[in-house]
Amino acid sequence: MTISLDTDWLWRRAGYSLYKALEKVFSALAEVIAVQRASLQKLLHNIAVKYLGQPHTADSKERGMFARSWPVGTTALWIAGLLSAYVLLYYL
Repeated sequence: MTISLDTDWLWRRAGYSLYKALEKVFSALAEVIAVQRASLQKLLHNIAVKYLGQPHTADSKERGMFARSWPVGTTALWIAGLLSAYVLLYYL
């Protein structure tokens, strides 16, 4: 069984060159994805701090929006509004 010269050249030269070119493209793509992932992670962290607060600020006045205590009247109003919206959407 002999390998022809053309097939041997394809696997040794052209195949290797194609592999290296694809490796460069995918490594550049991986770097872009890593940078985007880091920026998205930072954005989500900032959103979580804004709305949920930090554990070390649990006793201070720097708590996040959802970590604060709300008056009972405000909570009851939200519940009434959400239930009314649900019933209205149910009957449509």
